[in-house]
Amino acid sequence: MSLAAVKRAPAAIFSRNDALQHRLLTRALGEPPGELRAHFVPSSEAFVTLIAAGQAFGAIPEQQSSHLVSEKKLVDLAPDGPEPVHLYWHCWNLTSPLLDDLSRALEEGAKSVLRQS
Repeated sequence: MSLAAVKRAPAAIFSRNDALQHRLLTRALGEPPGELRAHFVPSSEAFVTLIAAGQAFGAIPEQQSSHLVSEKKLVDLAPDGPEPVHLYWHCWNLTSPLLDDLSRALEEGAKSVLRQS
């Protein structure tokens, strides 16, 4: 993959605050890619659909991409490993046993399916 090729192909980017593609490309190319041609796609399902249709490149979580890579519908452009993404659970600052239980269940569930970085 070259910087020139990256500049020609459109990227799929979740939102204007999403720097994941730039971080991955900087790691892969050894230099920041600069401004990218991009589709902004703030839906995780539509994001994957756009990339799988060959309309853009982008970073997809392993949970959504592993079967597409194994079926050869996607190509892993970062075989050196995933880029860590810190996830945060935002909820209201309320005292609620139900919300506390939901938060604990979400944390435990995430630990069982996500890589720890």
